[in-house]
Amino acid sequence: MATPGSRVQPVPVVVGFAPPERQSRVTVGFRLILAVPHLLFLVVLAIVSYLATILAWFAALVLGRVPEGMFGFLAGVVRYTTRLYAYSLLLTDRYPPFDLNAEDYPISVELTPSRLNRLAVLFRLLLTLPAYLLLAVLSAGLSVAAFFIWLIVLITARMPRSLFEAVVAALRYETRYYAYLALLTPAYPGGLFGDRLGPEPAALWPPPTTGQFEGGPAAFAPEPGTPWEDAGVPGSAALASEPGTSPEGAGLPGSGAGPPRATPATPPRATRLVLSKAGRRVVILFIVLGALYYSSSVTLAAVSVGTAVNRQTAISTVDDSYGTLISAVRGHQTEIKGCGGASDHLRCIQSADGRLATAFLEFSVRVSNTRFPSSSRASARQLESVSGEMASLLDQLATAPNATEYRARFAEYQSTGSRFDGTYRQLRASLA
Repeated sequence: MATPGSRVQPVPVVVGFAPPERQSRVTVGFRLILAVPHLLFLVVLAIVSYLATILAWFAALVLGRVPEGMFGFLAGVVRYTTRLYAYSLLLTDRYPPFDLNAEDYPISVELTPSRLNRLAVLFRLLLTLPAYLLLAVLSAGLSVAAFFIWLIVLITARMPRSLFEAVVAALRYETRYYAYLALLTPAYPGGLFGDRLGPEPAALWPPPTTGQFEGGPAAFAPEPGTPWEDAGVPGSAALASEPGTSPEGAGLPGSGAGPPRATPATPPRATRLVLSKAGRRVVILFIVLGALYYSSSVTLAAVSVGTAVNRQTAISTVDDSYGTLISAVRGHQTEIKGCGGASDHLRCIQSADGRLATAFLEFSVRVSNTRFPSSSRASARQLESVSGEMASLLDQLATAPNATEYRARFAEYQSTGSRFDGTYRQLRASLA
């Protein structure tokens, strides 16, 4: 009996998993291809369940619970999704059925209709945010490790025990998250690092024998009261004969042992998950990989944004500087035309050359002081160098002692000017 002030803790979503078994390398090799029909079906279910969840949210606000029909459908979608993910993540070799409520499968999900707190329903999306962030990091880490998991199972035809525990823990947490999001349970998602052992020792799966799975004692415990002895578990009493009979004669006509016991189609499923130390380390590894994935993504995004900003700034600076330089070049040409009637024609032209040299030097300095993206830095340095050469040649023209020397240096100036134009176009193309 609950005492005054005591609170009844909501029961978490129960996810049962059969122990790991040997898998076919062929189905493992083509697992994603085999799962394509289910993935397409899941897309349709996701759309329908999204609409159903919205309706269930309004209903739960009014009734304090999800109507039976909606609950049954959404619970079936969660079960189906869990089975499909379990198959895709190589937790089982059994092909999932196209049935939302199939029971004869190594992975089970038990959802019980419960009263819901209307305030928690109203702010459900906000409440799920912490669980979503953890799930996002966990899923990202599991996705990073998925190829290596696939490779291990493809080579060994089995999943190591600690890895199996960690993937089970991740999938169970994901199932509990989606069940909470879909208003199927008032229990907040949890149990990522397994369940705590109760005050009484619980029966565990038997440790693997020689030639079976390695990784130490089993870490999955069934619900209390599960008849493990009658479930056909290796090493259990189900393999023992009645007193006075031999094992070979157990269950045979005339042996006195009674009718033979039927072997279940699906191995017994454990509903309590107690992670081993190795399993916990793998779960932590998933989280670390996910955190690294997102941190690297954020870093790359920041670099991309910074690069885009630098690129735009560089384009603006180069265009402005080039526009100023073009104005100086046109002014230089106008001055040269005006020198035709001057008494000292050469000195007039040289004076204009000196001013244009200053314009090229200023352009070179502005290019040098501009921050360019890494893909444009080489072109920018070339343009800076050619601009400096143009300024130097114009200074030499401005100080030429006579017309003969001026004409000799002017040919080099024209050649360098053509190179300047090509280098500028190359830089502008790299920025675009």
